Amino acid sequence: MSPQIIGELVGELIAGDKFARCKRAAAFERIVAQYAILDRIYRDAHAAPRGRLVMIGDPKQAIYRFRGGDIATYRRAKSVAQAQLKLTHNFRSTPAYIAALNEWFDRAGARLSSDDAADAIEVDAVEAGRCDTAPNGAAAALVIHYRPDAPEKSADRISTALVACAEQIVALLNADAGTQRVTPGDIAVLLPTHRQVQELRALLTARRVPCVGAGKGSVFETEWARELQIVLHAIEHGGEGARRAALATRLGGLDYAALVALRDAPERAEEYAREFVRLKEKWQREGVLAIVLELAQRAALHIAGMAERERALTDLRHLGELLEEREQHLHGPEQLLVWLAAQRERRMDEADPSDERLLRIESDAKRVRLMTLHMSKGLEVPIVML
Repeated sequence: MSPQIIGELVGELIAGDKFARCKRAAAFERIVAQYAILDRIYRDAHAAPRGRLVMIGDPKQAIYRFRGGDIATYRRAKSVAQAQLKLTHNFRSTPAYIAALNEWFDRAGARLSSDDAADAIEVDAVEAGRCDTAPNGAAAALVIHYRPDAPEKSADRISTALVACAEQIVALLNADAGTQRVTPGDIAVLLPTHRQVQELRALLTARRVPCVGAGKGSVFETEWARELQIVLHAIEHGGEGARRAALATRLGGLDYAALVALRDAPERAEEYAREFVRLKEKWQREGVLAIVLELAQRAALHIAGMAERERALTDLRHLGELLEEREQHLHGPEQLLVWLAAQRERRMDEADPSDERLLRIESDAKRVRLMTLHMSKGLEVPIVML
């Protein structure tokens, strides 16, 4: 869509009665986010199409069903489409894996849906669009692990499966596969829930397997977000009580004994007061991200474990970047602190994988990656375990 059409569309919407009552830009943004103007984008004021509307969909995926992108919507769109094209080549998976899947569904049956509708969901065989192979440690392209004596209770079965997954990862990493051995960075594990991500992470950590993971939690729900809010408040507002609260956090770096000792060391307390003034002046000159990065580097010195240190630095940088982006649209630190408080009170329900609040995965170049199925869109890894 050209800039001219976009400008005309926005002008029409702002001038229309529907938007005349909107006093804030946020109201307009919410409507845009919910695709309320899709029809106005596609059609002009006389309901004539502006051009060709191309829709891309996959009935086997419904991660956006909470926005209306469910199978029923897909079928309705498909029924009125003037033409339908199919993607016949897979450029993400290895030829061996694609061949294994094609054979699996050829034997098991291609139908995925339980209904008998004419447009029932089925798997179409595809061809490989690339010619590389998986690491030698992965003996087969598709491996299914079956345990006939699985526990009766669902919770026990899940725990058993997680332990088995951790043991299988250890076996893959220790396998003698010649020159092309499996490394932790070759493996990703997809799990249904964020809690299972954390449980498997603990199992792998206990087995000394380097791993990283994130689920659908919000970075604003972390303890680092709470502590950062306390410290930024103290920098902006000052006051002895606010400074003491900030110094008591991990970002402040003082334990209980050191805080008590400040009562009898006014010179030392004055040094900390001057430090908060310096940080405020730096905030005014360089922006909030510079403050967050400086605080993060200080805190990293007091975190013992490598995994914990990387998680802290990832979360703090994430918070700093979100604050920096919002800072550009607000008037001063006070408004930014109000926004930060509001974000910390928001709940993360069913999150969009593109939601900027979602926890990021730490540096994962040489680690097993753990993530929820919902977060795995676009994933490309040699070995994937479900």
